[in-house]
Amino acid sequence: MSIVIYTGKINSGKTTSLLNWSSGQKGVKGFLQTKQGEDRFLTNIETKEDIPLTTNEDLGENNIVKLCAFTFIKDTFNRVNKEIISIIDSLNEGIIIIDEWGYIEENNEGMHQSITYIMSQYKQKNIDFIIVVREKLVDRFIQKYGLISADFRVIDNCNEL
Repeated sequence: MSIVIYTGKINSGKTTSLLNWSSGQKGVKGFLQTKQGEDRFLTNIETKEDIPLTTNEDLGENNIVKLCAFTFIKDTFNRVNKEIISIIDSLNEGIIIIDEWGYIEENNEGMHQSITYIMSQYKQKNIDFIIVVREKLVDRFIQKYGLISADFRVIDNCNEL
């Protein structure tokens, strides 16, 4: 149905505001990238399960994605991508949140698979997709997926949802 690009500066509270907003809504599914200390998780909005996203362990080069000081776990991305695609396939209407699209996804890794699937489905489903995109990457996101202005809106505040 629609794509909402939710953007803001790094550490500006986007995830927290989405967590608070989604708790008061019905039919919201998806994943938020949460923090506990230095560790990152993908938190299932519906079940509240925290899936480890970063690691300090040596999992081998084929099982990780490195970005700055973080080592991301590919298996987590693979699992969550499959779950999001399954959610999309099972829903006729609702809201799905993906937090977030960044440099990893720009390089066709991370959440890129599920976001690509969203781009193939959003006009056919009565689902609103909220995708968190880093502020300085919004134009690159729009260009990468070939969005036209009628396909999306950009917001920087949950009150605009």
